[in-house]
Order: sequence, then structure tokens, then C-alpha cells
Amino acid sequence: MDGTRSFKSSKKRSSNILPARTSAQIIAEARQSVRALPTGRPFTPADIDKQSRGRPPSVYSIGARHFSDEQISRPNTSHKPSSRPGTSQKLPPIEKSIPSSSTTSSKHAKPTPPTPMQSTVNLLQDDPEQEPCNPVPAPSSYSTTTVDEQTTSVNCRDRDQIDTTSSHSVPSKLPRSQASTHMKKKPTASPKMEEVDSYWEAQITPLLRDLDESASDIARLRELSGTLWSHLEGKGLLGRTGGDAGTKRRAAVLKCLFRLLDHTDSHLLLRLARVILAMKVTGKNLLNTCKLLFNISRTEANDVLFSEEQVLCPLVELLRETDPLVDMDTMVYGMGTIKMLSGNKGLCEILVGTGVCSLFTGVLQRCSEPSLDDASKTRYANLLVQLTIALRSLSENPASRLEIVKSDVISLLCPVLETYLQDKDIVFNIARVMSKLTLSKDGVEVVQSCPAFLPLLLQALEYHGDNSETAVRICFVLGNLSADHDPTRELLYFTHGAIPLLNDLCTRYFRAEKAHLKKTAEKQPSREEDVLIKLVRVMANLTVHPSVGPSIANNGDTLRNLLMILGAVSPITYEELVLNILATLNNISFYAGLGSHLVEMQEDIATVLLQVILQDTGDCLLECTRVYGNLSRHPNVRKLLHETKVDEIMATLLDSERMELVYASCGVLINMMADAPCRDTLARKGGVRKLVDVLRDLGCEDWQLASLVCKTLWNFSENLTDASSCLGAEEADELTQLLQTYTENHPSSEDVNSPWQTEFVPVAQLLLHRIEQAHTQQPHHL
Repeated sequence: MDGTRSFKSSKKRSSNILPARTSAQIIAEARQSVRALPTGRPFTPADIDKQSRGRPPSVYSIGARHFSDEQISRPNTSHKPSSRPGTSQKLPPIEKSIPSSSTTSSKHAKPTPPTPMQSTVNLLQDDPEQEPCNPVPAPSSYSTTTVDEQTTSVNCRDRDQIDTTSSHSVPSKLPRSQASTHMKKKPTASPKMEEVDSYWEAQITPLLRDLDESASDIARLRELSGTLWSHLEGKGLLGRTGGDAGTKRRAAVLKCLFRLLDHTDSHLLLRLARVILAMKVTGKNLLNTCKLLFNISRTEANDVLFSEEQVLCPLVELLRETDPLVDMDTMVYGMGTIKMLSGNKGLCEILVGTGVCSLFTGVLQRCSEPSLDDASKTRYANLLVQLTIALRSLSENPASRLEIVKSDVISLLCPVLETYLQDKDIVFNIARVMSKLTLSKDGVEVVQSCPAFLPLLLQALEYHGDNSETAVRICFVLGNLSADHDPTRELLYFTHGAIPLLNDLCTRYFRAEKAHLKKTAEKQPSREEDVLIKLVRVMANLTVHPSVGPSIANNGDTLRNLLMILGAVSPITYEELVLNILATLNNISFYAGLGSHLVEMQEDIATVLLQVILQDTGDCLLECTRVYGNLSRHPNVRKLLHETKVDEIMATLLDSERMELVYASCGVLINMMADAPCRDTLARKGGVRKLVDVLRDLGCEDWQLASLVCKTLWNFSENLTDASSCLGAEEADELTQLLQTYTENHPSSEDVNSPWQTEFVPVAQLLLHRIEQAHTQQPHHL
């Protein structure tokens, strides 16, 4: 634009030199035309998005037979689970289905449920803390829609830190006689214990009896289970408290609730699950409670029930206290539940309020520890897929996104990406998360503070570049990070292999897009086109950097790719792609110096731009004009533009109602007026009259545009001897009056450093002086 035009003619003029400006002023003006590009979010077809977080009808159920009475009555504090679970056969599917409390839509996708990893269907177990047997799943079984893949994260603690019992165990080193005596001793009941016992007999025992007797009345069961929760919570009787008596009371509650789990009413089941979770169940009982919750969460109509019954807080709390390597199935189903619910915007803030971010950070930290062996990494991969999908959904909500940015999630995703760089599902999900988080300024700043992220994203792009859904998101993230940050642009450019990789992807995806076009009768938005748009945007953003821009301008592969695409597509059907390419060429052409590839190819660029101009009258025309403004600094390009009548087009654009277009065309004409043939064209097309009209109509609104008009007329009138014959009598008189008025009357709103003072007045006074001098000399020539 104006910044790239030289305000001078091709000949030296000792008497017509404008007041000198500093180098800083010249560079600041010129760089206004070099800019970063915004872009839309990656194109996501509706069916793909539903598939990634869909809720198919339930295909299995969890009933009373899957819960263990033994686990709640005989806690064992002596057992310590091993850190490495054994392997076993997979569970067969559980046969019954749980209908939702309301009708489930049939339009949702049906992803495969999580593969159960238990050895039997009947999950009775003597030891409440005994480690479940989990086979190591094959990485190839992951998919963004299966339960095993949509994994979430946990703030894991060691199992020996969890208070599994309050019962009084016999010291193992006592002699048998002393032990027997010890066991016969009964603790003296305190007044508080007596009060609890009395409250239990008066309030809780009748409730449990009513629950057993009302087994067929769903409405009554809902009411009673809600009352039970209120009574237990009000007296602090939830969890593992109260010694031996508390253990027995806890067992009585859980046995009663387990017997009711054969019902299929989702509302009732959630009320029961809330009490079960609050009782701090572990082992198989916790696993099957998580399975139950996951099954209910798969029906979208049940989301409101999770909010009403406040099940999420105890669920997140228990998952935070669960060791993933010991109870991986529990974590996968629990995180699968969070993943399903995170797709509901109304539940996002509730989930964040439960401390789910600390759950995420704990798992992310554990799953990328250097000490993990390959088998553990493989098992964590299942959990990570669930976690990252939930994280992506939460990142879409502005409120929950802010909490995620404030947490350590982003910084922990960096080592996770490095550890699981070749896992296509985890990389894809992390790319989705980052594409959401980098939509906000805070998210961009946090990612930029992790310099290792950029090289890792490029490595991921190299590994998974053929996957268009992953590639488009990584390129979108790279574009967001480089949009307004020079250190990021520099780091990205100087990362080994970055530019060759981007050029290679441009070539591959353009070929794929051409092949896609051959298969379709009508042009439709495609993933290949979207990848190209994001790739070119990254290039455009990089060229803003004053050191990187000249290097890219000298990169022949980049220029050839841009011209190849621009010459093959229509600005009508590929508008955003064409606009991005033109903006990149505008940035690159700013650095057009001697010896660069751009100088060698500038005539080819000018020719391709002419094809675009002839097809478009909107934004693409504007961008082409801006590029011409840079290229027209060179005589051979000006000659080509004159031969192809581009100078006539520029004169015509002075009549445009778009100020930006008038501004850009003036920039081209300033350079074109250095050549006499182009001056003749402007005079023949009424260009002087149009320039005077622009100055009259728009000058007071935009002093920079007014200065461009004056610069154009200054170059046009270089050899002025007779103002009337050169400019036209009417035009010369009106121009003189306008210049006198604009220069003598200082606008009250303009300060000393305003465009009126620094840009318009100097050139306007020179032009006015030239015209007046020609008028005074005119009689001597008669």
C-alpha cells in the first residue's frame, strides 16, 4: 500500500525535494501494509462433531449382583496393592439396558462402549482394596468415539494414603492370650456415640426398612433416597467414620442401596449413586458405580439429573483419590462420565467447581513421568484419550476455559505430547484442546511461555500431517500463536525443517484438493481446502517478522507453491484461500530486494494477479491492488502493468465507494506516475478530475488518503509548466482552493504529530507552490 510506495519520480529533482523524514518514520509508515491474518476456526462437519462426543443408547446395565457385600463389611488394612496389575480375560458385555428418565434421541452416533477389563461378571471380592485385574489394551483399539479412548485425568494419590477403614484391628505382635483379651474388651460408649446410635435407630433404620418395603414404587424410592441423603449428610454419617459401629452402619446402608440398583429409573439410580459415592466405596464397588454413572451419562436427557442430584462432586473427589495404575478401569469409566457431561455447556461450570482441573493436572503429571515403562504408558493412553476429549469440551466454554488456562493443564500437556507423540488419538485430541485454548489471549500467552511446545507441534505435524483433521488443527494453533508475537514467529521459522515441512504440506494438500474436485460435481468446502487456508495463514504471519520476512521472500519453493495455487483456483469458490495467499504475497513483496527470488518472479506474480482482478471486484481486488503497490516500485513491473492496462484499472478504482480501495489504488498510481506513458493514461481516463474529487470528498475525513492524492498529483505534474494544460483549468483552480483551505485552516482536533501535520501539510504545500509558480510563469511563455 502507501507504505511500500516511493514518493518520488524516476528522475532526480534538485529543486523539488520534500522535507526529509527520519528512517523510523519511513519504516513505520511502510510496515503498515505488512500484517498478520485472522482466520476462522477449523471446519468441523456436524456428523464428525456429534460422533466425537455422541451419546448412544445404553447397551448394558449394572445391577445389584455386581456389587459386593463383602467389600463393605470387612475392610482390610494390611493389604497393599501392587503397582503393576496383572492381566486377565475381558468381560463379556452386560446384557440389560438402562432406559433414560426421558426419551433418548436416536440420531446420536453409537460408539463402541469401553472394553471391560475384569475377569468375571460377578464382582464379589473379599478384599475391598484388592487390585482389579486389568489387561493392557492394544493401542490400535483406540478411537475418539469409544469409551476406552475418551479418557480423563486424575490427581492421583498413593493408595496407602487413602483411609480405607476406621475399624480397630488386633495388633499382630500380641501373644494369643493377650490378643484374645484385647478382642473381648468393648470400648466405652461416649455420649456422642450414644447420640449417634439413638439417631440411627430413630431416623436411619426406619428409612432403610421403608426402602426395602417400597421396592416397586419408584416415586417413593426417589423420595426416601433423597431423605436418606439429607439425614446422613446432616449428621456427618457419610464416608468411613465411626469405628466398628460406623462400619456396620455403613454396611447396612450400602447393602440396602445395592439391592435397589436393579431398577432402571435414571433419576433414582443417580440418587442412589450419590449416597454410594459419598460412602467412599472402593475397588469393584467403585468401579461398578462408575460404570453405572457412565451408562446414565450416555443419554443426553439425563444431564440435568446430574446437576440436580450433585453427583459430580463426590465422583471427582473419589477419582482424585484413585491410583490410575491400580484401578485403571475405574478411572476410565469415571473419566468417560466426565467426558460425556462436559459436552453440556450448563455442566461445564459445575465441573470446574468440583475441582476437575486438579484431577486433570494430577493425571497429566503421572502419565508423563520419565520412570513409566511402555506397558504403563499404553494403559495411560486409554485414560488420556478420555481426559483430552473432556478437556476439549470444557475449553469450548469461556468460563471453564479461563479456569483451565489458570491451572497447570497447558504446561503439563507439553510433556504429555512429547511422551505420546506417535499416538494419533492423543495428538489429535491435544490439537483440539489447543485450538480452543489459543482462541483467548490468556491461553496464547501461556502456550507462548512454554517454548518447547512449538517444536513439538511441528513434530506432531510431521508425524500426523497426512491426517487432515489433526493437521488443520495444529496449523490453526500455529497461526494463533504467531498472529501477534515476534518471538514465536522467529522460533517457529528457525525450528529445523519448519519451512520445508510447511511447503511440503502445501504441495500435498493442493494435490489432494485437486483430486477431491475431480470426484465431486459441485464445489463444496473440504478438509483439504481448510488445511491449505491454515497453512498459508501461518506463512503470512511469519512474514511479518522483519528478519523472517526477507528469508521467506527469498524462498523459491514457497513462492512457487503460492503462485501454483493462486493460478489454479477461482477467487469466487476459494475466496478465503485466495485472500490468504494475496495477503502473504503482499507481506513478502514488502521485502522485495535485489537478488531475491521475489524479484526474479515478480512479473509472474503480476500476471497471476491480473487473472484474479478480472474475476473479482471485492476483497480479492483490494488485496491484489495492495500487492501491485509493492511490486510497482520496479520499472519492469510498471511496464508490464501498463501493457496489460492495469494502470487504467487503477484509475477507474478512484471512483470506488470503498475508501480502502481508493487508498490502495492511489498507492499504485504514485509509483506508476514515474513513467510518462502511465501519466498519459491517467490524463486520458480523467484521473486528475477523480483525484481532485477524492481530495474534496474524503480529504477531511482521512488526511493520510489526502496526502496520497497529493503525492500522486505531485508525481503526475513533475514537468509542470502550464497548470491549466497539465491538470485542466477547472481542476487546477479547484485544487488550488482546496490546498489553500486545507493547509491554512488547522483542524482543532489535530495535534502536532497528527497525519495532517506530518503527512498532508508538507506535500500539500509543495504541490500548491508548484501550481502557483506555474501560474505566475505562464505569461512569460505567451
